[in-house]
Formats: sequence, C-alpha cells, structure tokens
Amino acid sequence: VTTWGASLLERNLLGTGRQVEIRYDEEVNRISRAFAFIDPHFLQRYWRGFFIHENNSDGGEDHVGIQKAFVSAATPWAGTLQFDHVKRTSRIYANGVTTDHFAENRRSFELEYGHMLTHHEPAATP
Repeated sequence: VTTWGASLLERNLLGTGRQVEIRYDEEVNRISRAFAFIDPHFLQRYWRGFFIHENNSDGGEDHVGIQKAFVSAATPWAGTLQFDHVKRTSRIYANGVTTDHFAENRRSFELEYGHMLTHHEPAATP
C-alpha cells in the first residue's frame, strides 16, 4: 500500500503574516484535498481569523472562525467564535469489497468567552 501527500505552505503571504496552505494526501482510506487560510490580524491586531476547506473522497469538512487571545496581562477578555461542518461517508470492507457504510453530517457552533479576573495588589503598609 502506497500513501503519499504534498503541500504548499506560505507562512508570511506578501509580508502580511497571513498563512496559506494547499494540501493533497492519498491515504489507505481517503484522498484529501485541502485549502487553509489563516489571518493573525483578521479584524485588528490580535484577532485571528481562519478558513479551512477539505474536499475528501469520502466527504468534506469546512471550518471558519475568529479568535481573540489573551496576549498580555492588560488584555481584559478573550474569545472564540467558530463554525464547523463535517460531511463524510465511511465504508466497511471485507475481502476488498464494501460490505456496509455509514454517513456523518455534523454541524457545530462554538462560542467561548473568557474574562480576566481583576488582580488587586495589597495596600502598602507604612
């Protein structure tokens, strides 16, 4: 059994810090073609936006979202907004022949929020 893959990845697209990847993989159970775009400054500094699309021989996947991370002690909040869609048909084989299959069609939405707890320094004593 031969498996192989190839990808092109640019980690700093035109000096902007954006990342673009195109990938092709042939594995035992699946052929996968993917495109990914990640922008570390999507809306403004420290906001990360991403889009990932996979077209597979047994279905596909899409992931899109934005994230804002805690980047310093002065960052009061962080969060994630993400949508995922996975559609896949898996097969069960016996003696090289498909004997059964099952399908998955899943959508998920993720919303995360974090808020910094205020840290008070003790009052100075004279």
